[in-house]
Amino acid sequence: MENPDLGKLLWDRLLGEGLIELAARRRRSAEALALSLGRILGESQSREDAAAALSDFLMRAPEVEEVFGDEQAFAAVLEALEEESAGIFPWAEEGEEERARTCTNPELEAAIRAQPEETERYLVYADWLQAQGDPRGELIVLDAQLLREPGDVRLLATRGSLLERHGALLLGRLADHTLTSERYEEERREAFAWNLGFIRSARFAYGGPSHDIASLDLAALIACLHDHPSGRFLRELVIGENRVRAYHRSECQPVVAAIAARSWPTLRRLSLGDVAGEAHREVHLGDLSALWPAVPALEELSLRGVELRLGELALPELRTLRIEVADLSPELLGAVAAARAPKLERLALGGDATGELPVALLAPLARAAHLRELALTFTAFAGVRFSDALASLLVEEKILHRLERLDLSRGNLGDEGLATLLRDRAALASLQRLDLSQNTLSAEAIGGLRAAFPRLTVAADGQRARGEALDRYEDVQE
Repeated sequence: MENPDLGKLLWDRLLGEGLIELAARRRRSAEALALSLGRILGESQSREDAAAALSDFLMRAPEVEEVFGDEQAFAAVLEALEEESAGIFPWAEEGEEERARTCTNPELEAAIRAQPEETERYLVYADWLQAQGDPRGELIVLDAQLLREPGDVRLLATRGSLLERHGALLLGRLADHTLTSERYEEERREAFAWNLGFIRSARFAYGGPSHDIASLDLAALIACLHDHPSGRFLRELVIGENRVRAYHRSECQPVVAAIAARSWPTLRRLSLGDVAGEAHREVHLGDLSALWPAVPALEELSLRGVELRLGELALPELRTLRIEVADLSPELLGAVAAARAPKLERLALGGDATGELPVALLAPLARAAHLRELALTFTAFAGVRFSDALASLLVEEKILHRLERLDLSRGNLGDEGLATLLRDRAALASLQRLDLSQNTLSAEAIGGLRAAFPRLTVAADGQRARGEALDRYEDVQE
């Protein structure tokens, strides 16, 4: 229906702010244009509908040339129309804005938090959200349908349209950060992965100042993610670089402080220093002891960097722990072995050892009753020898006998150390895979191992002469 008052209201606003000037001879054309605008706005069901209809109409309306005179002036007013729409159109204030709002139901959210993998609990919440006018309810339903019919073009289009219409509501400040800021443009990736209407996984990174991003506060983004409704059931958080001070130094402590200051009851996977190749040598992790109380349900932890201090690591649900540092120290070995992680199944500890490592500090691993996969990849430089002692520890402390996979690659294990492992034949018989690559073993010793245990998968490439240092840079390139 026609709504001349609505069109005039908008037009008067533009005139009052000096966005256009009308001579007396143009009044009639302006009035006709206002009448047409009123009709368009009165028939529009949403802001998006109105913007599309206005653009189409103003591009072909004969009155436009009379009122604006030239294309440049018209473009300026059209931009103003779109900017002004939210505060003028009644349908924006009383219709869509009232329907599209964020709602919460603590009881239903608690049910999801207790079983975050159970789809039915999300769908119950979706019914309630849709009744309140929250578009997240429709998003949950669409995501559930896509779980059953992944790749369905119609569903994907509907979902994309929903996110476009309600992006500000569903992401808030995070809407400006849907792509990560990596050091190199080609490494940028999607920052968020969704699951049943909520962000399941988030990755944040700041590779340093660039032509489009002068600075980025990852700590503030983490706080925003935690506080926003879309982040309520976050399962995975991945942190790449955070080059806030110097180009060749990535600071993790601001991020650690932001995570530690909040509770993350649904977080299952946390990765700090998720960078490619040798870039972890520039990631300064620092003291992480404050983190553990904030992530009580963590099942997988990955840490890559330097200057790592674990503190008293206590994670009762932890199944997988991966650590790679460029500065292995006795303190770190002791902290890993003393970690209170009774459900630990997979442990990977690696890095550079510039001096002898007291591997006896790892003896408490004998108490890790569920440990099935163990990787101790200590890069040794010339004159540093400890891998044979490590082999003795695994046998004497009866760590070896419960393992299914063992990785001792990139060390300095010699024939003597391998002979020590062979003494525990029962333990080796239960192994499924043994990686002894890039050590100092002879061909005879490797052949004897394979002959004695034909069912055991053995990786033993890249052996060096005894006393020859491993070139870590060549290893990375390969």
